[in-house]
Amino acid sequence: MKILSALICFCITSLVANSQWIPLNSTTNKDLYNIKFLNENYGIAVGDGGTILKTTDEGSTWITLPFSADDDFRDVALLGTDTIFVSSVNSTSPTVYRSADGGLSWQKVLVAGLPISICTTEDSHIFAATDSIYESEDGGESWVGEYDFSGTLVPFDIQFVNKETGHAGANIGGFVTYSAIVIRTADGGNTWSELDVFSFPNAAALTAFSFTDPDTGFLFMNEFDLFSPSDSSQLIRVHDFQLTSLGYSLWIFEYDSLNFDFPDYVNDCDFFSSKIGYAVGNNGIVYRTMDDGSSWIDDYSGDESLFAIDMIDENTGYAVGASGTILKRGFGTGLISTLSFDSELPIFPNPSTQQSVLNFYLPIPSKVQITIRNSNGKIMEEMSQSLLQGSQSINLNTSVFPAGAYMVQICDGTKLLTTKMMVAH
Repeated sequence: MKILSALICFCITSLVANSQWIPLNSTTNKDLYNIKFLNENYGIAVGDGGTILKTTDEGSTWITLPFSADDDFRDVALLGTDTIFVSSVNSTSPTVYRSADGGLSWQKVLVAGLPISICTTEDSHIFAATDSIYESEDGGESWVGEYDFSGTLVPFDIQFVNKETGHAGANIGGFVTYSAIVIRTADGGNTWSELDVFSFPNAAALTAFSFTDPDTGFLFMNEFDLFSPSDSSQLIRVHDFQLTSLGYSLWIFEYDSLNFDFPDYVNDCDFFSSKIGYAVGNNGIVYRTMDDGSSWIDDYSGDESLFAIDMIDENTGYAVGASGTILKRGFGTGLISTLSFDSELPIFPNPSTQQSVLNFYLPIPSKVQITIRNSNGKIMEEMSQSLLQGSQSINLNTSVFPAGAYMVQICDGTKLLTTKMMVAH
């Protein structure tokens, strides 16, 4: 009997009351495209039709800020509770507006030819990525152009991981698809250089990215066909950047392929150095990883597409999406897990021929999600059950899997357990 290698991941999510995603009353049915929090109390969400929402009480209540036009907003940045920047995607004149009085009044501070992404830095500078990259050091009063995009490049996001290191993501139109372009600065925006496109694993488009430190980033990519996106994405980790000069400056880097069959078109993501990360996409799911993106669980599942996520810390954050959706992942960082295997034989029988039983203990009533993956990380089967507190026994139908060596992982959102299983037919 020949035994082949494969992999199964079973991820069990305990939805602890102070750590689950909760839909909030946004008071609007407009699509919301971005959200930023200054601290755990104060946040701004923006969307279509001139929608600007503000909360000062951890999202419990949202007020609509006055705006005289019906611009469709796509980004927001905060320099304080009084100084707010929002950017529109008006077809003729994408604009950055600034409020210096907490959102009571607004003025145009930057008009460009392409949609504008904006962000702030630790030293209170603000950057805008559009047909060029602009920087303001005086709260938006004046702007200096620092890098010109050219051709058919369309930038969609700019982020700084500290006051020195920042990245702007863009895509360039080709014959039947889009390809990623990323530019990087390591001197606070004084100089920008492209990442070597030939260092990427393929010519896919970039849809979302997040850097945990100046030398480590996570990129979601999608292979468009005839300019239509596929319904799955690829996740890579980039690291070990070096600036070279081959007649012009270019950043070369190493990459790791983490997941080449992520089951969604990803619109935004947020990663932490602790290996925890989140992603949101068109399927209305908030995905969560505890191992740097190798495996994921559904942290929340809803009906509306999700467009942006802003995590304040590893357990606390917000997501926004279609039809006025605002989700909150509850505050409370003192999550204690007592998840454990229920015996010295967590899977029995092992090896398994037709069926085995997975034994574990749940400290509280939980919604359990079980995901089965092959050795390439591809999801083979998914199931979910709501279980009571106590000892659990889950039947595993191993007759449908090829013979081989399997790994079983159990996670409750704060703790990860691993055991092995053999299948023999």
